[in-house]
Formats: sequence, structure tokens, C-alpha cells
Amino acid sequence: MDKMALPPSLIVSSRLADERLWADVLGCGAFDLLQGAPFEPEEVLRVTESAWSDRTRTARHTTLPRIGPGPARSVAGGAPLLAACSQI
Repeated sequence: MDKMALPPSLIVSSRLADERLWADVLGCGAFDLLQGAPFEPEEVLRVTESAWSDRTRTARHTTLPRIGPGPARSVAGGAPLLAACSQI
């Protein structure tokens, strides 16, 4: 993910989430960690909106390298990637 022009806003979920896992997840480059099973709807919405907002803000300032003819173009939008993680 580090080599991507605009890496995804990765959100990890775990039933066993604690402060140590949260620190490990963020240290690996994920956007946030959700404690799952069952999810708190307000928390899912807050984290997802925050990831989307961050990605949109980052996309406005990111220019993709030119491949082939034509000018370089800016990246706009893109959905955050939601992922379930059983181990880190």
C-alpha cells in the first residue's frame, strides 16, 4: 500500500480489539480499527465518514504520474476499503 499513489483508507475490524491491537493496526498503515460483533452503528458511520473525508481531502492534493500521452490528472473520490482482519 505504501507504493500506491493514493492508498485505500483501510478500516480493520476485530472482535478482540484492544489498545495494543489498535496501535499495531495504525502502525501498519490502516486508517482505524473497529471493534466488531456486533458493530455499533454510530461508530461505523463515524469511522467511515472520517475515512471518506480524509481520502477526499488527500485526493485533492494527489497527482497521478503520467502513463502514456496526455497530462497528469488528479485523483478525486474513491471509496474507503472496509476489511475484516482476524490476525495482525
